[in-house]
Amino acid sequence: MSEGIQGSCMCGSVSYVASGEMRPICACHCTQCRKFSGHFTTSTSSAKKDLTVSNTNGTLSWYKTDSASWGFCNRCGSSLFFQPDDNTKRTSIFAGSIDGKTGLNLDSQMYCESKGDYYELLDVETISMDDLD
Repeated sequence: MSEGIQGSCMCGSVSYVASGEMRPICACHCTQCRKFSGHFTTSTSSAKKDLTVSNTNGTLSWYKTDSASWGFCNRCGSSLFFQPDDNTKRTSIFAGSIDGKTGLNLDSQMYCESKGDYYELLDVETISMDDLD
């Protein structure tokens, strides 16, 4: 576990600071994550109360699916956040948007049955969405 991170989108219009304890990195191979990012995603998560987002140019946008919302910068296209509808306490933060060293390790993956056929699975534990709370 790591205490606190900061990050931003590629153009710098959206930035954030997460001041509390961060969950280890999890890789998600689901179809929605692959479509949102162009590959599988990796993310940590922060308690909502510990996450401060700065949206200087009003470019933070959310795309809503039937079970979650996906946060991104509508200026540069950077994938930033994931918020499942059934989890009101935490927000997932895409690891690629973190600035500098994270102090975190990738320790799990999920939705392996949906992975693309062009890569091999990671050598980490496979979990379900329920394990992330």
